[in-house]
Amino acid sequence: MRFLKYDIHFLILSISRLYDRKYKNSSTRCIEAVIEYLRDHKSIFPTVIEKHQVKLHLKVFGLPNYFIELVDEKDSSIFPDKLALYYDNELINIRELLKDIKKKRDKNLAHNEPTSIIKIDINRTEPFIEFGWRFLTILGWAFFRTIYGIGQDMLLKKDAHRHGYSVKKAIDDLLKNNGA
Repeated sequence: MRFLKYDIHFLILSISRLYDRKYKNSSTRCIEAVIEYLRDHKSIFPTVIEKHQVKLHLKVFGLPNYFIELVDEKDSSIFPDKLALYYDNELINIRELLKDIKKKRDKNLAHNEPTSIIKIDINRTEPFIEFGWRFLTILGWAFFRTIYGIGQDMLLKKDAHRHGYSVKKAIDDLLKNNGA
């Protein structure tokens, strides 16, 4: 049970960090900082590298159709700029959902203030993971030749499940051997 509590705390902290606000004097590794970097440095990005994959993922992830046309744009600054604008607007929508998770982080984890009122349904974390993964998948295909997903298949998720299964089996074996 202690392992599960640790994993949930780690998940909450990780999601909170990923969706933290960018502050002027600190370099954060949050989605907002990546979006700002795309906008501020749009002129240094190359044209989209894996055009077919980017178009496919834009469609699969439900982005507006005009994005598909932007992939072929000769001016390489347009796609990162519009992608940043789109995800910045989406980020505004997701921040409202994030309030409970950040409250849990601030009260229970970061400041060690005991509160038993706040409970987080693990299923409520899925939209945050999906949002970050989709954003990263499009960036990976577009500019870095890095594959984080194919269609709706999250490649790193399979690795996590494989390790998670091994940990669960080890815990079950320990409990069985100790008579629990």
